[in-house]
Amino acid sequence: MSGSERTVAFFCVVDGPGYLPKAITALRSVARFHPNADYYVLGRFGDDADAMAMLAEHGLKFKHLDLSEVYLPTLRLRPRRFARRHPGTSWPSECFWWFDAPELLAEMGYGYSCALDGDTLCVAPLDLDDVFDGRSPVAGVEIDIGVINSGVLFLDHARALEFGLSDRARKVYETVTTCEHPECTGFCRTRGDQGILVELERGFGLEVRRVGNTYNHKLTWSERAYLERNTEAPFGIDESHILHLLSKPWRPPSRRGRLPQIMCDGYATWWRFARELWTDDTERERHFGREYEVEPGRSLVRLAGRRRAATAAR
Repeated sequence: MSGSERTVAFFCVVDGPGYLPKAITALRSVARFHPNADYYVLGRFGDDADAMAMLAEHGLKFKHLDLSEVYLPTLRLRPRRFARRHPGTSWPSECFWWFDAPELLAEMGYGYSCALDGDTLCVAPLDLDDVFDGRSPVAGVEIDIGVINSGVLFLDHARALEFGLSDRARKVYETVTTCEHPECTGFCRTRGDQGILVELERGFGLEVRRVGNTYNHKLTWSERAYLERNTEAPFGIDESHILHLLSKPWRPPSRRGRLPQIMCDGYATWWRFARELWTDDTERERHFGREYEVEPGRSLVRLAGRRRAATAAR
């Protein structure tokens, strides 16, 4: 990678003000290690004064992006065992918008960017020369054979524009079926934007570079799911660059059995940073709900309940 981190923009695509605190947390976690880079939220709510004030307070920038007429929300097929709990879910339009980010940010003078989901947390400085090799339009972490997880992506704008990433992504979205549903209409995707990325690599020759799992360490409450989603041998939080908390730390943990240590460590690490960033307890609870205490090998206990029990015992 030529140049410094000043040529890099880190961004989150946000579907509305409600998700903004999560995106801010993800971006601010990177900014503590890369203070000279620029940080953007891309979306279509620039007329929301409260949202703009929140971004300004955290030193982040907003750039209007609205592709809702290009990308429709697409049906997200679930395995049969999940259908009862998660009926009729869909990939939102916004999950596809990052395909246009290289062109948008290149016009603003940035050579590179990193797309982040709001459920990520940077815990160590990134080696920018490692993730941007000057040859690959896209780099990311493989979640399965041939599938790159789009929660953390590194984009080389010059290479992406040469490939025609934006136009080709739209072509795949409109014409290529990426699921196995026998009556698929073309707006039915099992993997959303990740399905498009797979087709671009397989059918259009997009060079997608694989980087180490430390750049997208995917954490879930299920140990089996954790092992399925991380293609390298398990490693610790202290060896990671970016954590990807797929079970969403602001939701009550769904698992009530024995909890693996790595998931508890990731959950606690996210909440520790959230407390540092959002110091007002009322505001933090409004954005993320209540924090839960998690312990390896034990069931989950709500912090508030523990505090009440401790107070009653005094």
